[in-house]
Amino acid sequence: MKRTSHASLRRARRRRFLLTSGFAVTLAVGLVVWQSGLLSETTASATGRTAAAQVRRQPDKRRRRPARSGGHHTDAGRVGGARRTGTASRAGALPAHRSNTSADSGHAAKGSAATTAVTGDDAPVSDVVAAVYTAAASPVVVPQQWADPTPPAPVGPLPASVDLTVPAVDQWPTLPNGCEVTALSMLLDFEGIKVSNVTLAGEIARAKTPRQVVNGQTVRWGDPNNGFVGSMRDFDDGYGVYNGPIAALASRYLGTDVDDQTGCRSSVLWDDLASGRPVVVWTNVWFEYLPSYDWETWQSDHGPITASMEEHAVLLVGYSAHHVYVNNPENGDQSEAVPKSSFLASWRQFGRQAVTVNTNLPTSMAATAAAAQQTTVG
Repeated sequence: MKRTSHASLRRARRRRFLLTSGFAVTLAVGLVVWQSGLLSETTASATGRTAAAQVRRQPDKRRRRPARSGGHHTDAGRVGGARRTGTASRAGALPAHRSNTSADSGHAAKGSAATTAVTGDDAPVSDVVAAVYTAAASPVVVPQQWADPTPPAPVGPLPASVDLTVPAVDQWPTLPNGCEVTALSMLLDFEGIKVSNVTLAGEIARAKTPRQVVNGQTVRWGDPNNGFVGSMRDFDDGYGVYNGPIAALASRYLGTDVDDQTGCRSSVLWDDLASGRPVVVWTNVWFEYLPSYDWETWQSDHGPITASMEEHAVLLVGYSAHHVYVNNPENGDQSEAVPKSSFLASWRQFGRQAVTVNTNLPTSMAATAAAAQQTTVG
């Protein structure tokens, strides 16, 4: 048998050592590269998500239509569309003499500049982040209609929940920016007056100031307190209209039965619903408090207008302990559930705008009003 020399054994051991060491080094390098790749992917993904979120929240990137849920409301929370998460802490500032705020224990006097902690039915509820909302100034300036400093006589104990049955109307695809006239068409339908949102779109007053855009920012446009701003059919070139022109249009069909309650406290809304009256209210498409970067200001023929392209109007049809229920023109849902606290925050931010009726018209009166309208308009 051939003997192996000590030198040969040492050379063989050295080769094995070098091979083993090389494999270990290669494996270690591979692991480091693999981990670095994962870290880069994670960082890139997070950066991408942050950038996408920032793009979605730019003021001129108007909302996209939420997907239809096809379902009725549920106390589990809002249904019927995509939602952003999170809230912001601050609204744009207004001069004190144009503040739309009041303590909900009493009426808002015209031009009131009160800033108080919200109590009672405006207080946050347990299913929303536990934070005390403060009645901050609304960035939206609308003429205050609710100016009586004396609270009205109570209508009696309110029911625990109300859900009025009102047929829902979808603003899409005909009127991408026509939420306000669509909400009004549902209110009129509830009163027994059949008129389409398209007809109302042709009758609503229009703000005449043409849009001027400089470096991607709108610097001049119309006043939504005077009429609809922009195009109701061109999604990217329209804004909306506020309570005044909507109430005026409603009066063409209902006469003096229209009740513009803009500036009222929230308990007035619950009284309206308990007495069987739906209410057109202004909010935003997300039903939540909007941060300052969702707002922009342009000049109109009547002064500066601070607005958000997330502006939205719905028909308020009910409430419960923790939710309100709306017919939502944006997705055509009937009695869509929205958390009460976030809805109230968004409603206050848009100037507490509310338009309803004084009394529910009997069918005969509704038919007479509709006939009179056809005679006047036709």
